[in-house]
Amino acid sequence: MDDAPRPLGVERVGTGDGRVDGLLGRLADLDELPVAEHQGVYEETHEGLRAVLAALDVAQGPPPPAAR
Repeated sequence: MDDAPRPLGVERVGTGDGRVDGLLGRLADLDELPVAEHQGVYEETHEGLRAVLAALDVAQGPPPPAAR
C-alpha cells in the first residue's frame, strides 16, 4: 500500500485579480513542500489576501452617509 502524499488534483480557477491569483497560486507549492512548511505558506497567503482586501477598502473610500 502506498501511503505517500498525493496532490489533490483540485482545479483552480482564476479570479481575474492578479494579486489574488498569485497568492492562491502559492498554495499549489504545498504539494512540493514538507508538511512542516505548510503553515508558513498558509499564513503568508492569508496575510496577503487580507492586504488585498484592505487595499480595496482604501481605494473605495469611506461609505456614503446613511440616508435619513
